[in-house]
Amino acid sequence: MSGGAAGEIIYSLVVENKPGVLFRVASQFRRRNFNIESVAVGVTERPDTSKMIITMRGDEQMAEDFARVLSRTIDVIEVRRLDPGRTVRRELALLRLGPGGLELARSVGGDGELAVIRESGGSTIAYAVGSPEYISSLVEVLGRSKVLEEVTRTGTVALEVNDS
Repeated sequence: MSGGAAGEIIYSLVVENKPGVLFRVASQFRRRNFNIESVAVGVTERPDTSKMIITMRGDEQMAEDFARVLSRTIDVIEVRRLDPGRTVRRELALLRLGPGGLELARSVGGDGELAVIRESGGSTIAYAVGSPEYISSLVEVLGRSKVLEEVTRTGTVALEVNDS
């Protein structure tokens, strides 16, 4: 991203694992009228810390300024902006598919995989894991074809590639 062009911004935050931290971080976005596209939070390898992966759209200046705001937020230990070009991103979706949905889902190409969890009463529950773009295109194709009965998405999780 350069200049004023809006692009994907990925923040990786290490925070204290205690109540209220997600609210404080989300409030920083709300105060500035920024929209979070995706948020995923989970405990790290240390039970006293959690990692938040937050994606949004914005320009370079906004991204830098906001990283400083996040780093001053109570209970935030570390803030890193991940380079989208050097970051492995994955998302999980649970899908309830009507008749014909599984065959259509399997025909969608992209960086991901699909597996059946349960088939019952004419519908199928499957999961898809892959890039956010794969999950979005899967949901779009299935929704357009009226075979997607329900979807639940986790949000993006990400790790930056370490070239050492």
